Amino acid sequence: MRDEEVEFVEEPDVGWVPLSGHEIAFKSASDLLRIVPTAFATDTSSYYRGIRLGISVRAGPFSGNFPGSIYLGDLQKFAESLASLCASIEGSADFVSSPHPFRLQFTGTHTGAVAIDGEIWDFLNRNRLLVRFDLDQTFLPPILSSVRRLIQDCS
Repeated sequence: MRDEEVEFVEEPDVGWVPLSGHEIAFKSASDLLRIVPTAFATDTSSYYRGIRLGISVRAGPFSGNFPGSIYLGDLQKFAESLASLCASIEGSADFVSSPHPFRLQFTGTHTGAVAIDGEIWDFLNRNRLLVRFDLDQTFLPPILSSVRRLIQDCS
């Protein structure tokens, strides 16, 4: 099965509401980043409301699928930074999952492109994968729109 065809399904769990129809993604001929929110917690304050994620990454010959999560408040900070980056193509926006097995940093370049540097950790075996994607700035508004819709649905 190819990476982009992986389906992330949330098992029923007390205190979690399944999500569907959300995806934060981009792909090129050799690269793929796909983040699929699968559920959000209902029993915590809004900032610390957890959102479970299914994450697919393909960077050149490397690929993998793994679970992650992010707090709603951290996702809101990412959306604010990403909106600023969309407007000026200067600065950066960080997407950091909790408890931090996955990090993405979107950074505007002087050429009008956006560099995405990512780290994926496997704490059990102490492995770390570093990835880099270079995107045209036109990819940012659809990503921001997806993030804002997710925030709205989880609030």
